[in-house]
Amino acid sequence: MENQELRIEKIQSILEEALAMVKIGALATESCIIDEDLQMRDNTDYYHLFRHINALLTNIRHTIDS
Repeated sequence: MENQELRIEKIQSILEEALAMVKIGALATESCIIDEDLQMRDNTDYYHLFRHINALLTNIRHTIDS
């Protein structure tokens, strides 16, 4: 039972990070952010964001399957 609780805690933490990344990505568009250093300018910025979110979600799937 303790192992399952640890897995749930880990999943919750990863989900919170994934949600934060989605919110950051939504805010980092040219229409929302005034600071040019924080704006996503090209597909490379989006690629890195989505790659990180995908890694987080894959980590959740592996944690659930373990």
